[in-house]
Amino acid sequence: MEVADLLTSFGVGLYNIASSTDDRQLKAESIHYLEAAIAAYRAAFGDAHPEVALALNSYADAQIALNRENPPPSAETALEEAYRIRLRALGPTNFETLANLRYLAMLRSRASWTRGEPARIEAAAALFLELIARSPAHAQPEYISAPAGRVALALMYAQNRMPTEAREQLRLAVEQAGSWPRYERCMFTAIETDRIESMLAGAPAGTPDMMLIAAERCFVPDDE
Repeated sequence: MEVADLLTSFGVGLYNIASSTDDRQLKAESIHYLEAAIAAYRAAFGDAHPEVALALNSYADAQIALNRENPPPSAETALEEAYRIRLRALGPTNFETLANLRYLAMLRSRASWTRGEPARIEAAAALFLELIARSPAHAQPEYISAPAGRVALALMYAQNRMPTEAREQLRLAVEQAGSWPRYERCMFTAIETDRIESMLAGAPAGTPDMMLIAAERCFVPDDE
């Protein structure tokens, strides 16, 4: 366990130094230590322990950060195994399990993975629907909530020029956010609608101006 922890610490330390200097070679070197840590955690705890899942997650994180648009298959494989471990060890509604499932779904929603192919789009959508079904309507952090999962699915559909599906998922997301506090719900609706409609129109989304417009539109003074 000590060996595993040291390998992880050294890998993460290298990666953090590389990030501060944008040294891609050093980032790549850090992956070797993170990969070695996986084997050490397996030796210490066995293949089905959450510590192994955490090591697999860290390894995938570093690989995805090196190539955000088209991560290597080994990153996806690591996330898949981490998810299976957490599902068995922690249960389907555990925060770590849900976060892992979302990460895997987001990875497969990338254009480099779906390639615009209907079967791949629906395979990624199935992961999001599984995530939505297990997630609470309101959660902290918000990205683990069912409405946030639906927005992620809507964005994937918008990216693939499927406006009907994208808008339907957005509608369902807003509906599921109905129990949120008014200001929070209003901001969510305004910002996510802008993101999805902008993506469908091929325009930039999530601009600071939109944040300000949404905040002004949603704010209601205490005496009103």
